[in-house]
Formats: sequence, C-alpha cells, structure tokens
Amino acid sequence: MDDALEAFLEAAGGSVSVHPSTPGDVAGLCAKACTLLGVWSSPRTRPVDVGGVELDAEVLLGTAALEITVHGWDVATAVGMDHRIPTGLAAALLPWARLLRLQAPFGRPVPTPDDAPPDVRLLAAVGRVSPTRRSR
Repeated sequence: MDDALEAFLEAAGGSVSVHPSTPGDVAGLCAKACTLLGVWSSPRTRPVDVGGVELDAEVLLGTAALEITVHGWDVATAVGMDHRIPTGLAAALLPWARLLRLQAPFGRPVPTPDDAPPDVRLLAAVGRVSPTRRSR
C-alpha cells in the first residue's frame, strides 16, 4: 500500500517512475493518503506516464481509489477496527474492481448474493469477506 500511495502521489506530477519504497507505518499511510487526496482534488485530464507507458488519468484515479479503499480496509481490519466502506463509495468502485481484476487481481472473487450491500459485494469482488457477510 505504501508503494501504491507513493506512485499515485508521483502521478499527480504527470509521471511515475517504477521503484520500490521503504514500507511505512499506519500513521505514515494515513498522512500519505491525506496528501494524495489534496493533490488529486482537481483531477487532471492529461495522461500520466507510468514507467514509460501513458495511462489515462481517469483509469489512474479509479485504480487509486480502489487500491486505497480496499487496502485501507485491509489495514483497518488487521489492527482490529470494524469499519464498513461507505455505500456510495463501494457502489462507485464496483465497476473498477471488476475491470481492474483483469489486470491486477487482488484475490479470487468470493461468491456473494446480488442483493448484498455494495460494500460486501466490493470486498467479495476483490477476494475479501467482510465481517458483515460473515454474520449473515
């Protein structure tokens, strides 16, 4: 997650160099995520150079939103927090989860009923089982 936040911050400047970073702690992840929100509050329309390949800014933002949301949920869950992904955000990210699975799978999808809440369906699409689903 730390590498992804670094890359999405670099992308705000128009290009991303592919290099590993040193993992940070939870507080550092939160700070980077807040900085990222600030720099991407005004979406760019030009493509972003990612390791020599141009990527549409909308695809980059969709990828960033999915990555941060899912891995943010992972971090919260790992430290014992039981936070749900907001319904509107989860619904907006479902198409991105389905699209991006083809390129960068998070985990095998978990079968979920069509009438499950959007956050449960989003997490299932990327191979997670939410506590909400476990208690059903």
